[in-house]
Amino acid sequence: MTSVSVPVADAGSIRQTRAGMLALAERRLRHLLAQQQTDQCATGPRPARGADGTRLGPVFCVSGFLAAGGNPGDPVAIDTCAALALLYLPDRIPGEPARAHADRLAARLPAAARTLWNDLRAEPATGRHPHAPAAAEGASGSAPSPRPAAHESGRRTIHRPLLLGALLAGRPDLSAPFDSYGPALEEALQLRDDLLAGFGPATEDTDGPAAPRHSPAGAKATAERRIAGLVDRACAALATPALGRPWRQEFTRLATELAYRSR
Repeated sequence: MTSVSVPVADAGSIRQTRAGMLALAERRLRHLLAQQQTDQCATGPRPARGADGTRLGPVFCVSGFLAAGGNPGDPVAIDTCAALALLYLPDRIPGEPARAHADRLAARLPAAARTLWNDLRAEPATGRHPHAPAAAEGASGSAPSPRPAAHESGRRTIHRPLLLGALLAGRPDLSAPFDSYGPALEEALQLRDDLLAGFGPATEDTDGPAAPRHSPAGAKATAERRIAGLVDRACAALATPALGRPWRQEFTRLATELAYRSR
């Protein structure tokens, strides 16, 4: 696959370019569903956002692709983003199983990305994703959701989509930083989901670090320290010349806003 470097001047350019790719993927997915001539084709699923909040897999796949210098108009990358979105849906959508649609969209994947795609495809889908109000608005334009959601299990939410995007752009050298960034951030998101489910929206912590570890306050403080350490680990992995400074800043922003979200 041929990719061309995308000149990125600032964070606004990054988010605008990413939103454009996600919109093209959404259009591609809607067109595919419309071809099935089903009753629900006009309100088919969206790859970047939906009633249940932002789907982070497509957002991070596009981010990995663009950070690797991928061409935002690349039709294979756009189809792959739409295909990835289908993997987050329930087992069936109108017409055919979601994975059948996804395989059709991913038919032109290069060999380097095929194994990773097969791994993603084999994992079960829950159809639910973390809500990330602040980061999601910048990433895909979706509105904040008032409800916490379960974190996607496994490595399909951030880690593998990032790797898939980099491979689509012909940049396997980005596997090393993404192999550290993705799992650390996914664990931080899981802990944040657990905290939100157990303690409600985050507020200023007045419990203090001296709280007993077995108390609710102590458990919360321990989890917050763990989240902070994971965010630091994720961001430290970005300190590589393989990533340009604007993208290092953007991935840092995403990690911080996702891990410290309040709902």
